Amino acid sequence: PGKRPMHTILPAIAFRDGVPVRSFGVMGGHYQHLGHDWVISNWRDFGIDLHQAIDAPRFPVDNGELRGERPGSGATREPLRRVGHVVVESERPIGGALMIFIVRFAGVLHGAYDPL
Repeated sequence: PGKRPMHTILPAIAFRDGVPVRSFGVMGGHYQHLGHDWVISNWRDFGIDLHQAIDAPRFPVDNGELRGERPGSGATREPLRRVGHVVVESERPIGGALMIFIVRFAGVLHGAYDPL
């Protein structure tokens, strides 16, 4: 009682050249701020589509361990272990996400969500 969560449902808007191109939100308590970075990095840095950006396994830090979501592949987990991270499998899904991609020239909205 009387305590507030670190984050609440936190919508965000991504801009490209000063124009909004994506609206998204990530749920997951203490993971939310990292989840936003994760989803936007999947899109911007790795160039993957909406569904792939949201479906990519999450790896938040919990008590010094990276708690990997299923079905995190060995291709992701093993390099993390090789550089010294303790990677364990999460018992349950971590958060959830949704995203809308605005295609201005076509007047279309594309959407994706994590069906947790």
